[in-house]
Amino acid sequence: MFPGFVNLTYSEVDISQSWISATRPVLITLTTLICATGIIGNTVVLYGSVQHNALRLETVSRTLVQCVATCDLLAVTLVYSTMLVTLLYRSWVLGPVLCFITGRAAYLIVMNEVWLILALSLYRAWRLKQPRGRVLDRRVLGLMAVVFLVLSIALTVLSMVKSPVVYFPQNLT
Repeated sequence: MFPGFVNLTYSEVDISQSWISATRPVLITLTTLICATGIIGNTVVLYGSVQHNALRLETVSRTLVQCVATCDLLAVTLVYSTMLVTLLYRSWVLGPVLCFITGRAAYLIVMNEVWLILALSLYRAWRLKQPRGRVLDRRVLGLMAVVFLVLSIALTVLSMVKSPVVYFPQNLT
């Protein structure tokens, strides 16, 4: 489908022989920083907002921010941590099952985050237009979350039907 790419379920590419070997320390440093700040920052947001009610937002906005923080935490643990392991070992060592899960989870998590950020933006715009209007209750918010999750899963399944395997570069040189 793409020139230079091969259909694999996991990568057997040794990245030490490519242009990535020159930028590998930078990539390892940046990925480590992303993992550390993502885990610490999102954990602090979730802990502070759930345990101490530290976010001074209305219930709907606070719940949407908590959902985005949860999606970010999932992205850091499932996607960026596996990327860090791959960079450290210079090849994919986590097996085909985790490769499949990581590839699909990354798409699903990002789609869900986009939907949640869109919902948060639309809700904030609606609240600016009607500052004293009706506030959404938890049932409507729950329904929105379920619809967004179903849309994300449907788009992930559609991407799997269109391209049932994950594409990895055959040769990075």
